[in-house]
Amino acid sequence: LKKLQVDVIVAGDVYVDEHLKYMEKLAKEVGATLVEPLWGLDPIDLFYRELNDGVKPLIIGCIESLSEWLGVELGKSNVDLFVEKTLKIGVDPLGEKGEYHTVVLTGPLHRSTLGYKTIGSESYGNYIILRLI
Repeated sequence: LKKLQVDVIVAGDVYVDEHLKYMEKLAKEVGATLVEPLWGLDPIDLFYRELNDGVKPLIIGCIESLSEWLGVELGKSNVDLFVEKTLKIGVDPLGEKGEYHTVVLTGPLHRSTLGYKTIGSESYGNYIILRLI
């Protein structure tokens, strides 16, 4: 980052202090200003707001207890069920602690939707990931 002369780092952390501290340390090391626009927002409200704004995530990795959601595109039609499931099993609906990961297929700033093909999945302990091309 120093070589790239980065002077501002924008991150999307919401409430995990360890993430914030890491990003603060990184910004300090490279002489950059850290901006965390989502910090302190309500995770559930933020999740719904992102989907309502047109962000369409695909779940590409998750803990085993969310395995039925692996490969599912989240949207307005299924978000209530997903949030209900995450709360029922005691995980953060945003996945802030790594309970699941997504790739954003489309959103308000995208020129087009990202295409993909699922070619399989792999398990790593209690975590499952999709293999995509």
